[in-house]
Amino acid sequence: MKYWVLSIVFCLFSIVLIAQKDYKGAVYDAKTSIPLPYVNIGIQNKGIGTVSDESGLFHLEINTADFSPVDTLVISSIGYKTIKRAVLDLEFVYNDYPKILMQPKLIALEEVTRVSTGEKSAVLISK
Repeated sequence: MKYWVLSIVFCLFSIVLIAQKDYKGAVYDAKTSIPLPYVNIGIQNKGIGTVSDESGLFHLEINTADFSPVDTLVISSIGYKTIKRAVLDLEFVYNDYPKILMQPKLIALEEVTRVSTGEKSAVLISK
């Protein structure tokens, strides 16, 4: 009787471990092939995420049973176009870090003019 209960507990624990997957990758600049540190990687509206390390590498543990087809993985960094992928379409590679290439995005800044009039100075922003 004791072994029967133990085997059921072991089977249930195994099922939970199978659902837990490690999504990992290496984030690079698409034009220069330089690794991108501190890139945000997360599941939109779920509070699950991580950040790439100094070498652009990241790990994100995902329990695929907790997600629906509309759940989205978002990869973002300032100065780059955001990447969005369906969580259920992610490729889980056991011992490799697939390359994720981020396209640079130009950010247009407004023109700033500093005007000095003696004691006081003003900043004018052109539009």
